[in-house]
Amino acid sequence: VTTANWGASGPGYSSAYGSSIVGYSMGWERWSYGNVDVLEHGGAIPGFSILTAFSPNHNIGVSVLCNADEKATAARAVLKRTLDIVLGLPLSPLDLGMYVFPPIHFPPGADIIPPSSKPQDLPAPPASAPPPSLNLAHYEGVYTSPGYRPIALCHTASKSAYCKDVLTNITSLGAPSGFARGLYGAFDSIWATHVRLAHFAGDTFNITFTAIMPHGFGRNSTPFELYETGTSGGWVEFDVAPGGGEVTGFSLVVDPPAVEARARKTGGGIKMAADAWFERA
Repeated sequence: VTTANWGASGPGYSSAYGSSIVGYSMGWERWSYGNVDVLEHGGAIPGFSILTAFSPNHNIGVSVLCNADEKATAARAVLKRTLDIVLGLPLSPLDLGMYVFPPIHFPPGADIIPPSSKPQDLPAPPASAPPPSLNLAHYEGVYTSPGYRPIALCHTASKSAYCKDVLTNITSLGAPSGFARGLYGAFDSIWATHVRLAHFAGDTFNITFTAIMPHGFGRNSTPFELYETGTSGGWVEFDVAPGGGEVTGFSLVVDPPAVEARARKTGGGIKMAADAWFERA
């Protein structure tokens, strides 16, 4: 269960892991913090982040609970500092890494690396991006995949009651950039309420799973949304039958290195290598 079965990333891939190689076993990431062998698994839902880790060779376990999302990097920084204190190691900088609002001002000489000023956005489409193969109305419909909830996608000209409700919730935050070129749907789960697909190029769309609170929360009625940067998004590539036929489904990519590895191993296309294939109902 805890033996790394394959390499997830090499040395220097992420500052979070330093120079360590990161392996992956059955649900556990395995890496080295100096000479400390670490096994960990983290997660988040809107409003909460967690990280659980242990070191078999030092007989220590740490759980970090955060009452906020977007705290994966901060939780790992707390893990490192805890290991430093308990094991008597030199103190490492507290790298908060991700977006924090409002901005925090740290005193001179503090061993804290300030967070970035804004969240990392999905890549913007190229200036000369080709349009989708078909009119967006042809992409509307219900898509299903084993292990996922069905996703019913709408475009901005959709007239059904379901789509009107989806679009009302999406625009409660203000119309997103490129609103008319996107697809939108409800996605009722513990970690998201809606899904946004922003056109990138051709039949490829950036996708974000997000939790939208159109009426705010509690006494605060201001609309807001929550999503985990880097883990709540990716992209999809729609499959359109040759000759401008119907849309048959879409491939979901949320872990590009894994998709690339599967493509090399199988020799198949994006449909075979994707993290999930959604068939159009």
